[in-house]
Amino acid sequence: MVNEAVPKFANGMSTGSMGFFQYILGEKGATIALGWIVQKAGWGAGNIVVYSFAGLAIVLSIYILIRQNRLIKQVDELEAGEIEAEQE
Repeated sequence: MVNEAVPKFANGMSTGSMGFFQYILGEKGATIALGWIVQKAGWGAGNIVVYSFAGLAIVLSIYILIRQNRLIKQVDELEAGEIEAEQE
């Protein structure tokens, strides 16, 4: 996170700026793009875009969950090996 890289006194400004730009670039950009798609191709195409990105978000979330669990398991195995090496 960006907030971990800034001094404590600037944390509020960092959070506010990050939220502002996420809103402007994310929500407004998506609204403009989706509005353009709906205007050019109709509501059917707009729905396809929304459902496609929702599906993509689900698939990527599942991938991240699986990858994270593998990494946690690897770290646990490494820590267990280090503990066994220290005990010997």
